[in-house]
Amino acid sequence: WHSLLSPVLEVGLSVGIVATLALVSREIAPGRSLDVGAFVAFQRYLQKLIWPISALGYVLNMIQRGIS
Repeated sequence: WHSLLSPVLEVGLSVGIVATLALVSREIAPGRSLDVGAFVAFQRYLQKLIWPISALGYVLNMIQRGIS
């Protein structure tokens, strides 16, 4: 189960990044509501959230192992 979860998580994160780029790329244009700096900041914030969410999943997995 653990060997399957890691690749699925990596693919999910990659698909999320590509989807974010695809959806937001239309909004980055002169005169639009989003500039490049705001998008880069948003992308960096998303990347900083990856570790806490992964760590939470790891802790929940360890709790389940401990219970069983």
